[in-house]
Amino acid sequence: MNEQVFWKIIEQSSIENTDLTERFQWIKQELSNLTEKQIFKFDKVIHFLLEKSNTEDLYAASYVLLGAGNEEQFLQFRFWLMLQGQRTFKKAINDAETLDVFVDDFKNKIVDWSKIIELKELAENAFFIKNNLKNYSEIFPYHLENVTIKSFIDVDKSKIADLVPLLCQKMGWETDFVKGTWKSDETPF
Repeated sequence: MNEQVFWKIIEQSSIENTDLTERFQWIKQELSNLTEKQIFKFDKVIHFLLEKSNTEDLYAASYVLLGAGNEEQFLQFRFWLMLQGQRTFKKAINDAETLDVFVDDFKNKIVDWSKIIELKELAENAFFIKNNLKNYSEIFPYHLENVTIKSFIDVDKSKIADLVPLLCQKMGWETDFVKGTWKSDETPF
């Protein structure tokens, strides 16, 4: 199990099911068919991706899209981001503003946040299905901790608007945006 296999499982789950509960069931079943070591590594990849997505820009994006932010919401947001697939995840890591395509989903509250958090327990649940044992955390071979940007949690809205101005604008924030047409570095003058 490596990051590519992880993404393949995530993306195949979205093809198999659109309902999040059914999608998680499918992932658990797939994982339970793998070796214990592969199940552990699936969990390890999740933690690796959580660390990779633990950035100020993504925190700012989650704050704007969710309308507020705390550590638990930011964790759920990063799980949601993983469930969007590799391409979306990597684009968002490089530029959080690319999440503007999801603005309507967040405005209309389409995302079911109560279920998203279950992603962190999928490997453990698959392990239980495979072995009928409950001692996953005791035999898990890695020491992994969820790290969240603690110092950024209480940041002011002006800093957030500086980090993700497009998302702020699309979500209706009242901030000072320069109006007009901008030429990118690629556009000849």
